[in-house]
Amino acid sequence: MGFAPVAATTILLVAGMFGASVFFQDWRAAQESLQDAERQADRLRAERVDTEMSIDEVLYAPGVDTLTVTATNVGETTLRASELDWIVGGTWENDVILSAAIEGDATRDLWTPGSELVVIFLPISPAPTSIVVVAGNGAKEVWPL
Repeated sequence: MGFAPVAATTILLVAGMFGASVFFQDWRAAQESLQDAERQADRLRAERVDTEMSIDEVLYAPGVDTLTVTATNVGETTLRASELDWIVGGTWENDVILSAAIEGDATRDLWTPGSELVVIFLPISPAPTSIVVVAGNGAKEVWPL
């Protein structure tokens, strides 16, 4: 064997090692991304399981077209009242919320477990046949059951 075949073999070996190291680094980064995504999905799934709301009272005043909904956070997850979506009679109604108060405090946004949220909508017409509240993590409560 002369110099040329040895040099060619060495070049191919070095190129193969370089290619393998690049492949391994990319594969490792992809595996880390996959594991991060799985951890986040598990966390969101657990949060959704721990989130439970109860619509306790629904009052509609037909003369003034106001709707008052009283709900309780009966789960284990603290929610943000500003991140709730309200669907009244099949229509998204976040834009007609007159007020929202947690335990009587309209400045409070954190809806902690066991606390009560009162939301007043104006105007709502006609009287709603269904109300759905959806938390930011996808958990929901439907009235009437």
